[in-house]
Amino acid sequence: MFRSSLLSHPSLGRNLLRTVILTLIFSAFFSLSEIIVTVKDAAYSPKSGDIALYVIISLLAAISIRFMLTRVLLAVTYIVQLSEAIYHQFYGQFYGPSEVWLAFVETKDIASGITDSLGALGIYFVIMLVAIVFAVVVARRIGPHWHKWIALPCLLAIAVMFLGQFYKAIDGQMYKFNPDLRHSLLRNGLSAMSFSAVRLIPEALSGENQNIAHYEPYQVTPVPDHQSGKYSVILAIGESLNPHHVSALGYERETTPELKALMDQYQGSGRLIVSNAVSTRVAIPMLVNNLREPDNFSAYKSKSTNIFANAKKQGYQTAFISAQGLEGLSNWIGIHDIDFLGRHPGASGPGCRCRQDPYPIR
Repeated sequence: MFRSSLLSHPSLGRNLLRTVILTLIFSAFFSLSEIIVTVKDAAYSPKSGDIALYVIISLLAAISIRFMLTRVLLAVTYIVQLSEAIYHQFYGQFYGPSEVWLAFVETKDIASGITDSLGALGIYFVIMLVAIVFAVVVARRIGPHWHKWIALPCLLAIAVMFLGQFYKAIDGQMYKFNPDLRHSLLRNGLSAMSFSAVRLIPEALSGENQNIAHYEPYQVTPVPDHQSGKYSVILAIGESLNPHHVSALGYERETTPELKALMDQYQGSGRLIVSNAVSTRVAIPMLVNNLREPDNFSAYKSKSTNIFANAKKQGYQTAFISAQGLEGLSNWIGIHDIDFLGRHPGASGPGCRCRQDPYPIR
């Protein structure tokens, strides 16, 4: 018994050391693409919880690396994360559920585009190849040898993380799975693939979603006899179930003092419009893109009618201030054409402000 006790301590020490080393290596592979995208895109700012998830997955994988399923899931995780980085490098934005579905329809076009851009995308493919080979082949040889009753729960935890994401997609609404610059590459990728795998692809195979809608492109033409000069354009959007009780729209009681004061200061006018969607996260992107079709993905991508993109072309500085955290709708509101993103806790809704003067936005 005394001899067995002595031998157990070196074994425990080796397992702990190998676990720490593997955790650091796995985390390093995850961090490479995150760092590259963060450096290239100033608007990309994933939450700390998403970054911590990388460390948790790395630790769980290091402990349970003896199982082939762990190595396969880890390799899939790297593929999902780096596919988002590759898509971002190629298109300047992250892919969502609709793009995953379109990849099955326009496979040749996507493959041709990626092949033509191997020079710019090469670093991501190298990281992916090295990470997968290390996870599947090398890690097992240098990994720890924990007892299966320690390693198995870690494997189950990783599996639950994956299955949980797919389970949420069963009854989830698509807009909740759309890309968000406040989420990590992995979280965006898993959200897109889970919703597409659970909802879009099965619907397409069953014939429910077989046809992809195609719309004529929008045309933007200059307004004749428009006024030129340095001035600000402010669009303030508020939502209400009782729009006829809004003082900014003529109601006699003072129900929206801040909005009314803003209109008085800038000689603004108010109009009552009916939202084109029941969800704010769907209605706002459609509004700032001047779209009538919520599934007009080509118009979202081209940004031909996006008010921020067109304002930038005319020399304006742009800002988006939201009380609801809508700055997360990165792919849909044209975040790369917005100079300033902010939150206004006292505001009744999101709004944008475009400035043509050279002074900083305050």
